[in-house]
Amino acid sequence: VKSDHLDVTTLTDSISSLLDEILENNDVMISLKEISSTDESTYIHSISTTIYSLILATHLGYPRETLKKLALGAILHDLGKLLLDNKIIFKKDRLTDQEFEYVKSHTTLGYEALQKCQSLTELSRIIALSHHEKLNGSGYPNHVCSNQLHAFIRIVTIADVYDALTSDRCYRKHWTAKQAFDHLIENSGTLYDTELVRIFIQHISIYPNGSIVRLSNNYIAIVKDQNANIPERPIVRVIADPQGSVIKPYLIDLMYELSITIIDSELDIPFKAN
Repeated sequence: VKSDHLDVTTLTDSISSLLDEILENNDVMISLKEISSTDESTYIHSISTTIYSLILATHLGYPRETLKKLALGAILHDLGKLLLDNKIIFKKDRLTDQEFEYVKSHTTLGYEALQKCQSLTELSRIIALSHHEKLNGSGYPNHVCSNQLHAFIRIVTIADVYDALTSDRCYRKHWTAKQAFDHLIENSGTLYDTELVRIFIQHISIYPNGSIVRLSNNYIAIVKDQNANIPERPIVRVIADPQGSVIKPYLIDLMYELSITIIDSELDIPFKAN
């Protein structure tokens, strides 16, 4: 599959190479080791947010050195959480207003900690401080509005929110990719940059290859391949009828079969043999 003339394999290799390069940075390695030993979920989230940020930024045409600065900031954006009380960070019940204000301080604490990392530029550090800011000024810690938000912050904010929503948390089950995309779309122009959301959605799979989905005709299918720039309409292999009985598989390209859509995903269905 190709996307905007950029081969997916080339993109994957480029991101992998960039990650290898930033992991050679001693400041990053020390910080990631601390994150990993303290909270594995934050560690995984940091890596995932970086990858999503790089996918988006690569399609914007940033040069390698700029991508590196972005990746350095993205991978350490939640460092401040290490300085908070785990009993509150991992609380399963709803946070009180006071507790939420306390958790929000991770942005300032992370930024202050990264100021000690001389190998990072201010552009990388500012991501830790501002990745929860929103276009309409409703974010934190400084309620910065759109015209003051650097592109790096706009990029990482989208990547951070998407990965957070699609990951399990101690206080909630993960959202599907479709639900997360709907959230980004619904809040485009107010919370998130509209153009960046559009590009992000074009290049992230809503329905990853191999996932089981239910079609609008109630047949069950497995996602076989993606259609570039149209993630909501992949190529699927139909494998079961509406009753869950296994049938002879056949392919449908949803880019052309417009009368059929995907209505549910991430299914775990016990198929019945005929």
